[in-house]
Amino acid sequence: MEQDIYKQLKEARLARRLTQQHVSRWAEISQARVSRIESGSDDIRLSTLMRLADALDLEVMLVPKEAASLFRSSEVAREALRQLSGPFAPGAGQQRASRVEEDDENIWLKKYSDNDR
Repeated sequence: MEQDIYKQLKEARLARRLTQQHVSRWAEISQARVSRIESGSDDIRLSTLMRLADALDLEVMLVPKEAASLFRSSEVAREALRQLSGPFAPGAGQQRASRVEEDDENIWLKKYSDNDR
């Protein structure tokens, strides 16, 4: 189950066309830590999982095991996920992607305008 969570975090990041650096900035952890988490080599705290989920516009939920197993095996559930405007939907993350570009531009502008002073 742990590996599923790490895999889902990575898949959500890739579906949104984000780099580990962008996610690390929003989750306030290092890029190296994001890499270790995605590879499953770092055991994370709940607070870190919540920050990563927030950075990826995901929600962490606890559901009964029976419901989770039915949901995972249900073709209807998989189709519903595909149709949602979530992290795996076509075009998902466009708003986040524009925020990435804006963040990068602001960082670049701040860095170089500070140097000019």
